[in-house]
Amino acid sequence: MATDSQLTIETALNVGLALLGWLYIMSRTWRWLGSIFLKQWKKRRKQELRQKALEAFYDAFELSRIEPGTTARIATKGDLMIVMFRQERAEKGESA
Repeated sequence: MATDSQLTIETALNVGLALLGWLYIMSRTWRWLGSIFLKQWKKRRKQELRQKALEAFYDAFELSRIEPGTTARIATKGDLMIVMFRQERAEKGESA
């Protein structure tokens, strides 16, 4: 068994190649984890924007004033009509 203290070129190349492989795997792992995080953040942000838009719509057209069983029609430009209907609440004895 030879105990050569010198670093041979083959050993250096093997260690370098192993290090490059490890760095590549780690970089792809962090990239994958970052993409998962960003997708979840984008999804949450999109839901928050929708909620804010719905609240603004609710406040702008005073939808809280709609009585149960009545309809509110909102005409916008471009021949678009939005119809809102508030359902009547079922009695406790009735099944929905």
